[in-house]
Amino acid sequence: MNFAIPIMLSLIALSATATEPSALEDKLSYIELRSAKFISGKEKMTSGYAELAPNIRQIVCGAYPIATDKATIKDLKKEIAYMEEKENFTQLSAEQIARLATQKDVVAKFSPGIDCTAFK
Repeated sequence: MNFAIPIMLSLIALSATATEPSALEDKLSYIELRSAKFISGKEKMTSGYAELAPNIRQIVCGAYPIATDKATIKDLKKEIAYMEEKENFTQLSAEQIARLATQKDVVAKFSPGIDCTAFK
């Protein structure tokens, strides 16, 4: 009975350091979804701004929440870095590695805010 506690603690420590492959797939799917939502959201905002009257457009565009974009980009980069950690990366399939590489490229091109000068 006394040996049960060290074994349980070892199992807990092992599970804390290793991420299950299904959890990694969930995280990769989450990165893909957030990236897609980021792109979609900016496209919708841009098209919405384009439909406004020029004097209102500049005011509204200038109020775009850049801090939210910065936080999202930072979070996505953090999630990608986590997936690239050796203990996680080695558990990924070739298909997952390709998807992760695609997401890394997509996120690298993200920029916070919208170019309000493009609406003139």
